[in-house]
Amino acid sequence: MIRLLLVGMIVFPCGCKKIDNWLDEKNNKSNVMPATVSDYQAILDNTTSLNSNYPVFGQVASDNFYTPDQNIGSLNQDERNLYLFSLTAYQSGTHGAFSSSYIKIAAVNVVLEGLAKGAFPATSDVNNMKGQALFHRSFMFFLLSQLYCRAYVSTTAKEDPGIQLRLLSDPNIVTMRSTVQETYDQVIKDLKTAAELMPATQLYCTRPSRVAANALLAKVYLHVQDYDSAALYASRALQENDSLLDYNSTLVQPGSSYRFPAYSNIGYNPEVIFYAAGQTYNSIWPAFNVSYVDSLLYRSYDESDLRKKLLYIEDNEGRARFTGAYTGTYTQFAGIATNEVYLISAECKARRGDVTGALDDLNTLLVKRWDKSAVFTPLTAGTEDEALKLVLQERRKELPFTGQLRWEDLRRLNKDPRFMTTVTRIYNGNTYTLPPNDKRYVLRIPELEININGIPQND
Repeated sequence: MIRLLLVGMIVFPCGCKKIDNWLDEKNNKSNVMPATVSDYQAILDNTTSLNSNYPVFGQVASDNFYTPDQNIGSLNQDERNLYLFSLTAYQSGTHGAFSSSYIKIAAVNVVLEGLAKGAFPATSDVNNMKGQALFHRSFMFFLLSQLYCRAYVSTTAKEDPGIQLRLLSDPNIVTMRSTVQETYDQVIKDLKTAAELMPATQLYCTRPSRVAANALLAKVYLHVQDYDSAALYASRALQENDSLLDYNSTLVQPGSSYRFPAYSNIGYNPEVIFYAAGQTYNSIWPAFNVSYVDSLLYRSYDESDLRKKLLYIEDNEGRARFTGAYTGTYTQFAGIATNEVYLISAECKARRGDVTGALDDLNTLLVKRWDKSAVFTPLTAGTEDEALKLVLQERRKELPFTGQLRWEDLRRLNKDPRFMTTVTRIYNGNTYTLPPNDKRYVLRIPELEININGIPQND
């Protein structure tokens, strides 16, 4: 199945611009396979495949929303099981979060192999494509690790099972599981190479750039608790793109169904560094009228904080639904934007004792979120611990439904006793809990993959 979908991606690209003479009818397989530099860029510009359906399944088990009893039936079986923390198998034997990620990985491996075998001169265009392909693969490896591996712990990472690091396009080649350490090492290695090969900006935000690679490196280093390196790469990203969207701007439409502009619009959101949209699930996308935002989270916003009005819509009963995706549509934003990079920078500075620097980053972001008719009072903190708590609170409020970020944060922050969280659901009068560091923070690998490749299953 993955092989057939991969062929579809290669033969029928639909990118950001017309690819001349590449969609002509072909008589045999040799004619439809990519052969020119333009062909390989066409694969990378296949936004339908490479910039959509990003894995966000972990968010289903996060604590930013709840689904009332009467709406649980609107969730598919896999979704319902994970929502109640009892996922033991997938109904179809496989799962979209797993298969769609490896389809993307296979497609960009086609590009990397083709550029290597084609003996193309190392022009800036060829190097750019190599960088784009490495970025896409790294992002998928990282997101897969957040679902199917334990959270990174330096003392066990060399023994903990990692993901399958597929570095070749042929899906028939059996690839065993790496370790968690090898997974992160591969991601970091490829991203550093990608950052060297790509320009700071691209023609389209659907193409990754040097800024995007540095931003993703900051994100990855944050997860391995290397706060010096995370701060370094966050700084590099912000040096080349520190744009923030003023929520008082005319780009923002408070009366529209979707408050932020779609990426295809002129004057698109200047915060977006790399555009990607997540897979759609009824539970984690409140716009489907199935779930509501956690009430404590919703009430944590100041009345002068425009995020309360722009990220959410409140019904007649005071319940809130999220409607503020940076996709500008009903799908979740799953890419990278400067608001996340500012928060990574602030967190690293707080953890390294730079309270002033952390608050500067945080207040630079928040002043852009404040109603211009009200006075913004900068946040203050007397200690490193106070500053860190403020940063993490604002991180949750700023990025509540970005990708599966809240799930990722629960996994990493549960390692710190100060921030451990137990996620609780109540359904039909029964209470279901997901304690900190529970084994269920590592999802099962689809049985189809286990049966075909003989790799070990997660606990």
